[in-house]
Amino acid sequence: MELVSESFFGTHPEQPFLERVNSGEIPKGFITHPYLPKTNTRRKPGLVKIDDPLLRRLMNSWPVARLATVSGSGAPHAVPIVFIVEGAHLYSPIDGKLKRGTPLKRLRNIEENSTVTVLLDDYHPNWQRLWWVRLDGEAELFVPDVAKARVLEKLLLGKYPQYQDRTLLPRDVHYLRITWRLKAVWAQSGDPSPVIEQAIGELTDTN
Repeated sequence: MELVSESFFGTHPEQPFLERVNSGEIPKGFITHPYLPKTNTRRKPGLVKIDDPLLRRLMNSWPVARLATVSGSGAPHAVPIVFIVEGAHLYSPIDGKLKRGTPLKRLRNIEENSTVTVLLDDYHPNWQRLWWVRLDGEAELFVPDVAKARVLEKLLLGKYPQYQDRTLLPRDVHYLRITWRLKAVWAQSGDPSPVIEQAIGELTDTN
């Protein structure tokens, strides 16, 4: 170990550098040195858990998510989606909104690679209120029978009154069905539950 340290603190051949640091003579945050132990004062990333009832409330109320798919050649693709949750599945209708191509890129991708990611998030100018929830899963094109179609339609109309316009929700609508699992939750505050609760409450108040 080096016993001599030169700086504007002076030269002290008789006193090892670390001893001077540990005694408080040299503030740890004031100077760096190859023998000074590194300290990490940053808090650990906020990847944490969320309880299932709150996750269900979030998924039942949050109006938009981002769906990420990957083609068989590895090309990524992401789009915003509307969705509902029923049982172990997330459903996103292939509805009557204006589309750029047929068949949709997301559908072509899941034929080649069924693994998908769904991201729910919220941006707020107060960054202590930032959060996101990531769901991973397997996706497929789903054509419901009459009974199932009624169940899904009722859920869609309850969440999105815009679907009362039948040009947006045809009777024979197909769905992207995702068997999902919770992959990760993050919040800048470290605890996502309060900020997600607040976001859901504000969303409910505006509806």
